[in-house]
Amino acid sequence: SLNLGAGDTKIALTAFDTSAYLMLNFTNYMQDINTQVGALTPFHLPGTNYNAAFLHPVAGAIPLLKNSPSDVERIVIFLTDGDPTEPFQIATVIREAVANHIKVYPVTLDLPMVPYLQELADKTGGLAFANVRTRAEISEIYGRIARQSQNATPCTITWWVDPCDTSKIHRATVSYPANNASASFTYD
Repeated sequence: SLNLGAGDTKIALTAFDTSAYLMLNFTNYMQDINTQVGALTPFHLPGTNYNAAFLHPVAGAIPLLKNSPSDVERIVIFLTDGDPTEPFQIATVIREAVANHIKVYPVTLDLPMVPYLQELADKTGGLAFANVRTRAEISEIYGRIARQSQNATPCTITWWVDPCDTSKIHRATVSYPANNASASFTYD
């Protein structure tokens, strides 16, 4: 299940085989998103058309994103379990993605990363992830993409306890009111 966290993040979902299919238009309604993601099954048509996934006039990722407001972070997570069965128009996809300020994050399921998908990530400002095999891995990847898209960087918190009484177990709570998050832990 996906969790968007706080904010105005919206997701659209396109599936593809020899064509592309808009499964869900942009929404931040998590029940609809999780229902559609959970209902995805492999299509039975032979073929994997990367061009349709990116360029289809109705369901392609680039046409869907290019008319979104300019202040919106435009991201494509390109999840695939197959190599293209027809020539991939990589130059066109890169040109259109760059022109429309779209970052592409290719994710291959149980496949090595191919040079053209790595190039697509590199030239659009995304990251590439290969050989993903578990739900835990995909969840970590989605989290990493979300953190990067929100310019979230890890930080370090340092504090001094005076006097340092090593016979006690200390408890600390850190809170971040901006997104109503907090965490507590104990240490020696």
